[in-house]
Amino acid sequence: MPQQHKDSNKKKYTVFGNASRHCFAYTFFTQNSRSERSPAVNFHSSTCSMALTLFVALYYSSCVAADAPYARITFPPDGAKLDAMSQNRIDYEVNPGPRGSHIHLYVDNEEAAILRTLSGSHALESLPPGTHSLCIKVVNKAHVPIGVEQCIRVNVE
Repeated sequence: MPQQHKDSNKKKYTVFGNASRHCFAYTFFTQNSRSERSPAVNFHSSTCSMALTLFVALYYSSCVAADAPYARITFPPDGAKLDAMSQNRIDYEVNPGPRGSHIHLYVDNEEAAILRTLSGSHALESLPPGTHSLCIKVVNKAHVPIGVEQCIRVNVE
């Protein structure tokens, strides 16, 4: 919790946390100009100001990045070999962001399924031997892709 202090030189400052252990002490002077500050105070103030600015920038950038839309195929991995005689599946997770609504699954550029859950598993129809592409695309309510997608290639043997 910030604490306000005044000293005998009519300087006012705010301390965040324990100033002896942390660099979150930033000094504000009410009556002295910057030119009257000692070099040590200038260094401490500018260093803590830079540290605080960096902390705030990193904190908010991680918050923004967490909300960024994405589409991930978590299984099978890109280039995987699948057995033509087995029941194969695709595992996925998606954050559609504010413009997305749901997911379309494409096998070899043909729509294969509409997925309404943001993460899960979907059984694939049997695939003939050969190389195939699997894509998940985030689409809006009108079923138009919004540009958030991931595609992989698999080999069926």
